[in-house]
Amino acid sequence: MEGQFHLYQSELRSKNIPRYKMTGIVTEILLSKDVFPRNEDISAFLKNVFDIAYKEYVLKSRTTILARCIRDIYMVEENVYEQYRRKLLDYIKSGSEVKPISKKVENSLHKWMDGINE
Repeated sequence: MEGQFHLYQSELRSKNIPRYKMTGIVTEILLSKDVFPRNEDISAFLKNVFDIAYKEYVLKSRTTILARCIRDIYMVEENVYEQYRRKLLDYIKSGSEVKPISKKVENSLHKWMDGINE
C-alpha cells in the first residue's frame, strides 16, 4: 500500500482542500475497478468514510453512487466536510479494504491534478 495513495494523501492533508479536489479523489477511487472490483465493496467505504448508506438500487450503478456521493459532499456544512476529509485521509492511510491501485489510475489522477494547476 505504501506510496500508492501518496498523491491522495498529500492533497487530503491540506485542511483547506477545495471540494472539487476532494470530489475528484473520491471519483477516482469509486470508479476504479482496481480499488473496488465489485459495486458491493463500495458500501463499506461509504459507511466508514461518509457515514452514508444508499439503497440497493443506487449501488447497482457506480455513476449513480458517484452522483449521490458528490451531491452529499457538496451539501454538508463545513464542519462535516472537515470530518469527511479526515476520515478519507485516515481510510487511505490505513489501506482499509482497498486493493492496490494500479499505475494507470495513479497516472490519471496526476494528469487530472496537473490540468487543474495550469
